[in-house]
Amino acid sequence: AEAFEGYTDSYYSTQTKIFLGLPVAFTSDEFKAGLAEGFRFITTNEGPYLIHCLEGKDRTGLSIGILECLMGASLEEVQADYLKTYENYFEVKDGAHVALTDEQEKVLTGIITKNLGIIFDADLETADLAAEAEAYLTEIGLTAQEIATLKSNLNGTPEPEEGYVLSTGLPEDGKQYVIVAKAQDGKYYALDNVETNKAVTTSTLLEVDEASMTFAEAPETVLYTAAVDGESIQFMVGENYLHLNASKIRVTNGTTNSYLTFTAVEGTENAYNVRAENDSILTFDGTTFNASNKGSGTVAAIYLFTLAG
Repeated sequence: AEAFEGYTDSYYSTQTKIFLGLPVAFTSDEFKAGLAEGFRFITTNEGPYLIHCLEGKDRTGLSIGILECLMGASLEEVQADYLKTYENYFEVKDGAHVALTDEQEKVLTGIITKNLGIIFDADLETADLAAEAEAYLTEIGLTAQEIATLKSNLNGTPEPEEGYVLSTGLPEDGKQYVIVAKAQDGKYYALDNVETNKAVTTSTLLEVDEASMTFAEAPETVLYTAAVDGESIQFMVGENYLHLNASKIRVTNGTTNSYLTFTAVEGTENAYNVRAENDSILTFDGTTFNASNKGSGTVAAIYLFTLAG
């Protein structure tokens, strides 16, 4: 791109970008390594994202198809989106759009279906496309954390119900918070229904409306910051402390392991990973918050909501 006349004075030259130079040989090691580099770029930079190649139908088409599968799109949705390239570019004749024929649509949707089927090594009509995409990303070298961050960045940050404000920094003394975790299924759950000396489970409070990401009901459990020391925070629920041990997140009237360390997820402004003083890391499977002193399991991407007013 830098070799094109006028590029250095263009808007695009001022943006954060990466040049991959991918070959059209989708099964080659060069393509896989370059694609992995491109997807890592998304994990370390905020959106929105523009992906393009020469005409936007081969390398770009496949890349977008992979991401759409990863984010839960159906095969029909991937195919329809792929056709947009042809509708918006190749159909224009004499300044007007000319509709594709049924035969053309069949041929063109067959291209993206065939290419995805080859790299996933799967029958797309019956496959779990999200699982196939995640397996492919693992194959080309992305780690589980990179894939989680990629999905989080593409999905955006949840918007709270009126009355709640998404925190843009680490907790502060004297404020009230609701902790929200993103699960593997892409849904958001609030830490709630907490009882003293009990392992914490969740009730589904940020469920299904992904467009607005509003609470389905008001959380009953509000956490208070008892102490803040840099990235290490003590939370209280009523008169009890929230803490992690080697297996569960709990609420107890003792202060053991009550300091939690919040570390920003790379490439995000609002998501955090959480560890205990004994180095157990918080995980979340969509039902229960757990912890592992080996850091295994699905790391919970944590968002903090403050009560407005």
